[in-house]
Amino acid sequence: MSVLLATYSALNWQMVRLYGVSSPGVCTCWKKQDCATPGKHPCGEAWHMRTTSDDDEIASWMENGNVGLLLGPR
Repeated sequence: MSVLLATYSALNWQMVRLYGVSSPGVCTCWKKQDCATPGKHPCGEAWHMRTTSDDDEIASWMENGNVGLLLGPR
Protein backbone atom coordinates (compact mmCIF):
# COMPACT_ATOMS: atom_id res chain seq x y z
CA MET A 1 0.00 0.00 0.00
CA SER A 2 1.29 3.46 -0.82
CA VAL A 3 2.44 5.89 1.83
CA LEU A 4 -0.38 8.22 0.84
CA LEU A 5 -3.07 5.56 1.35
CA ALA A 6 -1.49 4.54 4.67
CA THR A 7 -1.67 8.18 5.77
CA TYR A 8 -5.35 8.41 4.80
CA SER A 9 -6.00 5.20 6.70
CA ALA A 10 -4.18 6.48 9.80
CA LEU A 11 -6.38 9.59 9.66
CA ASN A 12 -9.41 7.25 9.53
CA TRP A 13 -10.45 8.66 6.16
CA GLN A 14 -12.99 6.34 4.61
CA MET A 15 -12.00 4.83 1.27
CA VAL A 16 -13.98 2.98 -1.36
CA ARG A 17 -12.92 0.35 -3.89
CA LEU A 18 -12.91 1.51 -7.51
CA TYR A 19 -12.74 -0.51 -10.69
CA GLY A 20 -9.35 -0.62 -12.37
CA VAL A 21 -8.21 -0.72 -15.97
CA SER A 22 -7.15 -3.93 -17.71
CA SER A 23 -5.46 -2.07 -20.57
CA PRO A 24 -5.42 1.61 -21.60
CA GLY A 25 -9.01 2.83 -21.76
CA VAL A 26 -10.55 -0.55 -20.85
CA CYS A 27 -12.33 -0.73 -17.49
CA THR A 28 -12.51 -3.88 -15.37
CA CYS A 29 -16.27 -3.31 -14.94
CA TRP A 30 -18.83 -5.15 -17.05
CA LYS A 31 -18.84 -2.36 -19.67
CA LYS A 32 -15.15 -2.97 -20.53
CA GLN A 33 -14.12 -0.72 -23.48
CA ASP A 34 -17.57 0.95 -23.52
CA CYS A 35 -17.12 2.42 -20.03
CA ALA A 36 -17.16 6.23 -20.00
CA THR A 37 -14.96 6.46 -16.87
CA PRO A 38 -12.54 3.51 -16.92
CA GLY A 39 -10.94 2.84 -13.55
CA LYS A 40 -12.64 5.80 -11.89
CA HIS A 41 -15.96 4.60 -10.50
CA PRO A 42 -16.96 2.54 -7.45
CA CYS A 43 -17.40 -1.22 -7.51
CA GLY A 44 -20.85 -2.63 -6.90
CA GLU A 45 -24.05 -1.27 -5.49
CA ALA A 46 -24.39 0.59 -2.19
CA TRP A 47 -20.65 1.31 -2.39
CA HIS A 48 -21.02 4.27 -0.06
CA MET A 49 -22.04 1.84 2.69
CA ARG A 50 -18.93 -0.34 2.16
CA THR A 51 -16.18 2.17 2.87
CA THR A 52 -13.26 1.38 5.14
CA SER A 53 -9.99 2.64 6.55
CA ASP A 54 -8.64 -0.89 7.17
CA ASP A 55 -5.08 -1.18 5.81
CA ASP A 56 -5.34 -4.86 4.83
CA GLU A 57 -8.61 -4.48 2.97
CA ILE A 58 -7.40 -1.40 1.10
CA ALA A 59 -4.13 -3.13 0.18
CA SER A 60 -6.11 -6.03 -1.33
CA TRP A 61 -7.98 -3.59 -3.58
CA MET A 62 -4.74 -2.36 -5.10
CA GLU A 63 -4.04 -5.73 -6.73
CA ASN A 64 -6.53 -5.10 -9.54
CA GLY A 65 -8.30 -1.83 -8.89
CA ASN A 66 -8.13 1.70 -7.60
CA VAL A 67 -9.08 3.49 -4.41
CA GLY A 68 -11.27 6.55 -3.93
CA LEU A 69 -12.01 8.73 -0.92
CA LEU A 70 -15.52 9.11 0.45
CA LEU A 71 -16.04 12.87 0.48
CA GLY A 72 -19.63 13.01 1.70
CA PRO A 73 -21.83 11.31 4.28
CA ARG A 74 -22.33 7.56 4.28
